[in-house]
Amino acid sequence: MKRTIPVISSIGTGQTELSAYDDALWKAGIGNCNLIPLSSVIPPAWAPRSNARLDFIPRWGNRLYVVQAMCTAGDNARIGLAAGIGWAIFDHGGGVFVEHHAVSSDADHALRDIERQIALSIDDLCHRRDALPVIQGKMTTSTTAHVPSCALVVAVFKEEDW
Repeated sequence: MKRTIPVISSIGTGQTELSAYDDALWKAGIGNCNLIPLSSVIPPAWAPRSNARLDFIPRWGNRLYVVQAMCTAGDNARIGLAAGIGWAIFDHGGGVFVEHHAVSSDADHALRDIERQIALSIDDLCHRRDALPVIQGKMTTSTTAHVPSCALVVAVFKEEDW
């Protein structure tokens, strides 16, 4: 039985880029955790799932192992920002994540850039491993910022106490 890696997206806003990031984490349900970033290798027996809910309630201050794509923008101009994570699972059960972010003139352009970057990266990572994916997926989010904003996509592996 495969363990699920929830892939969650959110958009946050605030008075600063940092507080917009915190708002995005809060809306994703992980705002009170210490994030431990992982490189982008998916172990066998784990399966990413878009829009999945966490199967636990994160405890205050615990470690949370994640792969994260995040993009912030201030309030200087009206611009588009996007973040996204893509993945490929190979026939042996393991896989890879790729994470990208973009800022552009509007949210649609930023999102198209993210989707192109995800496709190119997945292609390179598969080629490098001489493997064809048996499963591919992606999750993206975008917004137009006119106040400090954050686009966030996060794949949550697990939580640990200290």
